[in-house]
Amino acid sequence: MNVYQIVIILMNIPVLLYLLLRRTGPGSQRRLAHWTVLLSILGTITVFYYLVYRFAVNIPAWDDFDSILAYLNAAPGDKLQHLFSFHNEHRIVLTRLAADLSVSLMGSVDFRFLIAVGNSALVAVVLMWAGLLQSRRLSGSFMPALVLLIMLPSSWTNMIWATGAVQNYFVLLFVLLSFILFNRRTAISAGSALFFLILATISSAPGWFGFLILIVWIVFSPPFREAAGGSRWFFWAVLTVFSVTTALYFTGYHKPESHPEIIYALQHPVVAVKYFLSFMGGWLPFKPWLYIVSILEGAFWFYLLFRRYDRRNPVVFYFMLFVVMNAAAAVLTRSGFGVAQAIEPRYRIVPVMGLICTVFAFIEILPDTIRRGRFFGAALHGAAVLLYCIILGGVIPRLQNHRQALVDKMEGWQTTGHGLYYPEAKAANAERIITEAVGNGVYMVPDYITAGGKELYKAGQEESGAEK
Repeated sequence: MNVYQIVIILMNIPVLLYLLLRRTGPGSQRRLAHWTVLLSILGTITVFYYLVYRFAVNIPAWDDFDSILAYLNAAPGDKLQHLFSFHNEHRIVLTRLAADLSVSLMGSVDFRFLIAVGNSALVAVVLMWAGLLQSRRLSGSFMPALVLLIMLPSSWTNMIWATGAVQNYFVLLFVLLSFILFNRRTAISAGSALFFLILATISSAPGWFGFLILIVWIVFSPPFREAAGGSRWFFWAVLTVFSVTTALYFTGYHKPESHPEIIYALQHPVVAVKYFLSFMGGWLPFKPWLYIVSILEGAFWFYLLFRRYDRRNPVVFYFMLFVVMNAAAAVLTRSGFGVAQAIEPRYRIVPVMGLICTVFAFIEILPDTIRRGRFFGAALHGAAVLLYCIILGGVIPRLQNHRQALVDKMEGWQTTGHGLYYPEAKAANAERIITEAVGNGVYMVPDYITAGGKELYKAGQEESGAEK
């Protein structure tokens, strides 16, 4: 057991005791309970961001070279074109704007700054779910468990990877926020919802699914067609914005050569089903149970659909649909890489949001006598603490190894000009990008790396000149 697990357990013992022993008492007791819940929530968030601070480094990895450094290397006249250019199937405008902000504030891009920006979206996600809990008049004592689940470190690569953090966390935030706003059924909130869906779409490709879901939402929710003073502009506004956004988004798109064909998933249905079930159960650290958990979760949501939960709580229902559409899209575009890719850490934040939707819906449909009883709240919170600690125990060594690998590879590049944290088949591309970035001054190699990046850049330039 590591120190982080001990801290999490100690912080949550008072909450468990409160849930087991709570009574309806005077105001002083209620205030004590509120402070206990609040301190547990703040403690969980603090541990999460301390891990980000402890293990994040100002060193690019994987897609950071193509998505961030290559963009910053672009000539000023080409910057706007590169800002909206594709990165695989994504237009990661928000990630690149965050990189520009880093350069403006610090003189060069700092990947730790970008990682911090990306992970900050999770705090906003926590606030969104807290608001939903309050709007449904559910007890705030459930919030510590939800925060533990939202902050599950199963998606650990996003915690310390700039491109992954900004792209994968903000798209979830913007889609959830847009659904919350859309559910208010006013003209201003509907317009705001469309605005945030546009932001979601230019954060990561799955944001585009939000428009499809709003169309389904309106079609199956008659009150929306009579909203805004009897006007039916909601549907046509969504359809118009969706059509324009789709046309602009997919202009110039070509499937990356290294990605499998969509037809692969159709030709290999067994692989596709395994991939989908693995993806949806990706929050669980026990591989043999992924399929079982996914099937049970799916059965539960079919039951909720039969009970028309979409009318009782459309925000949670349609956000779960968004999670399912993410999984389906991953099947079509990624299953050719193999089933193991479905449970890569960078994707796990999506099934974690599915888990949150499932837990929230389960809490909401329970009878009051069970939901307000002592043992259900304590059991839910205890299970959340146990799951968090189990996952955290396996993640800490991975975070340590990843951090050390980044440092070692950067030192290797400084010494030999090779060895960056990038696929070996395309290593020369990353080496060219970072050498140019260091030479341009848009990226500064951290001081704790042995040699000097600018010297290597100058040597490369001199060698290139001699060859000419």
